[in-house]
Amino acid sequence: MQTELEHRPGTQQLQDGSARFATPTDQMIRRRSRRPGPCPPRACKEGHPRLFTVIHRATGIARDLCSRRPCGRGHHLCKQGVGGFESLNYLPASFAAQQHTIADGPDEVQTYVPDRKIVFARNPAWRAASDPIRHAYPDQINVTETDNQTEIQQTLQTNSADGGMEWDVTVPPAAVPGLVMQMRHGRTNFSLAPTYSMYPHLVSNSVSPNNDGATSKAAVRQAISYGINRSHLIVVLGGPALNPPLTHILPGGINGAQHVPKAYDPYPYSPSKAKSMLAAAGYSRLTVRLMYRAQDSTSVRMYQVLAADLAKVGVTVQGLAKPDAVFFSKFLPDPAAAKHGEWDLALSGWGPDWYGDAAISFFKPLLGGPPSFPPECCNYGLYDNPAVTPQINKAADQASAATAGQMWGQIDQEVMKDAPIYPITQPMRPLYHASYVHNAVYVPALGNFDPTNAWLSAPGG
Repeated sequence: MQTELEHRPGTQQLQDGSARFATPTDQMIRRRSRRPGPCPPRACKEGHPRLFTVIHRATGIARDLCSRRPCGRGHHLCKQGVGGFESLNYLPASFAAQQHTIADGPDEVQTYVPDRKIVFARNPAWRAASDPIRHAYPDQINVTETDNQTEIQQTLQTNSADGGMEWDVTVPPAAVPGLVMQMRHGRTNFSLAPTYSMYPHLVSNSVSPNNDGATSKAAVRQAISYGINRSHLIVVLGGPALNPPLTHILPGGINGAQHVPKAYDPYPYSPSKAKSMLAAAGYSRLTVRLMYRAQDSTSVRMYQVLAADLAKVGVTVQGLAKPDAVFFSKFLPDPAAAKHGEWDLALSGWGPDWYGDAAISFFKPLLGGPPSFPPECCNYGLYDNPAVTPQINKAADQASAATAGQMWGQIDQEVMKDAPIYPITQPMRPLYHASYVHNAVYVPALGNFDPTNAWLSAPGG
């Protein structure tokens, strides 16, 4: 996707502070200045061209302009609550509504042609005095959906005015190793940015009746955890540079994670221990049903690796490949599917609703007992430990973040004793920008460098 920004140096977030573009379809944002405008101090020289390309993957403006907040279905739900009564003039999600998306940031939708372009112009309701963070450098942003991931990366690395930055698309996997090496030698175009997420992870169905309720038993879930080689899965995901291992619920950077011992790994890979625990639980041989997304090649490969690893400990893994369209709408959020044993294990993912002191946005929706059961929330495996739920509620009520952090760290370890989830990684996001893009600061809520305050020097070279 290419976007032309007619702008003063820099660019601006297009929605509120948590706004984030959604699902993949490549986009570039190309920005061009019609008038010089002020430059950040010592940042640029008057007369320099100011073009900016942001690569974005989009499937519709209703998703492009919304907040990506984890919802009860494990993917991201558009938050369009910023609309006032004017939004009632249009049928939700209709083409007319997309043409008149309510904006509370510096820019608003001027033109939208599905799969072709989006044009953002200055929002007349926005006032710089009320927004000390977003400087509104762009006057107009023209988004054109065209290039693919590889073409976008090639454009950025040539420092062409046609492309300055990615947006909701990342560096092609094949380019990552070389860029990591360049980063270690001082190049600043490439970054590995933390996502503060637990994506992906393996969910156990705590109420499955299959195999006499095998996965409802903590000892069986623990044994399965010992039988999984996390490093094999991390290789599938792109290696440890992009996917540092995660052995418990809270990723680094979320309050509470710092109170989990650094060497904590409750289920290190041990086929012999997995076998002995399964035998002790009465399951020398076991068959489980693993549900995964059929259209996601990484999920397919992870299923294959899990099947190979667990076969070594006497566990046969039957794959249940489900289309993306129904995976998060029909199966995972349906408690009946879990109770009827339609699946025993499932690949899912999770990230915080906000950052920092956000442990509650992991534990309450994922592991908070009956109030967190789907479809209201996202405890897909219907995990319920009456001893843990009150601890979660107590930690959530703490006025002191320091006190809460200590409690969250203990709760994390307590939950892992039950093995309702097998964490795999806390992934990093590989991002790249052209050399003429400056002050490219990563914002987790955007999953991207913040275009709000970036400024440009001359392209090329």
